[in-house]
Amino acid sequence: MAVVITKRRKAYNVIYTIQNENGDIEKRYETFYNREQALKRKEQIDGGKRNKIIVNKNTLFIDYLNQYVSVIIFNDYSISIYENKQSLINNYLSKVVGDKKVKELNAKTSKQIMHDLQLLPGVPLRNQISNDIICASAVRGCLNLLCQASDYLVDHNLMKLNYFTEYRPKVSAKNQESPSWNLSYWTRLISNCTNEKLFILLHLCFDSGLSLSEVRAITWN
Repeated sequence: MAVVITKRRKAYNVIYTIQNENGDIEKRYETFYNREQALKRKEQIDGGKRNKIIVNKNTLFIDYLNQYVSVIIFNDYSISIYENKQSLINNYLSKVVGDKKVKELNAKTSKQIMHDLQLLPGVPLRNQISNDIICASAVRGCLNLLCQASDYLVDHNLMKLNYFTEYRPKVSAKNQESPSWNLSYWTRLISNCTNEKLFILLHLCFDSGLSLSEVRAITWN
């Protein structure tokens, strides 16, 4: 199975083929934003280890997270979820996990990881103003990945407990002066929306007659 790496702007694509359940050959793309990670992934596939996680207590936790996403998430979930998890590692977790090893994970280090995570700046998105701090959805996504990956370590006797399950993201305080879902508020809201997908979503919410509390409960999932 040939594996190649192509570069497009700041991204590196690892491209290879697999045989699906119907016996057809499919081409797969995996995107990385670091050449070293792309090379590691290529070596992993070339070595026939694509469906196997190699980890022990001395493995760097960040290396294990990359393996978990490349093997478990890639094989069990959709490509979009895989790419989302990989972006969470590249943009956030790689900056707070550091050189911690699997054996060094405990209640104190997990708490420190989550604390440092919430202090990171937000990643600038196309057509949007970058946030001063990481958004709540990214924190939840990182926590979800940390919990999933830690469950695997617990199941394989590499961790005593899943310390990340003890953490709960902070919930923002409710705005006591909730604006009215009227034409004035709608006009101001839509005129300040620069994201195309969100622009369409706002129209759907308004036209369907949802209340503001129902709109706030919508998630991208």
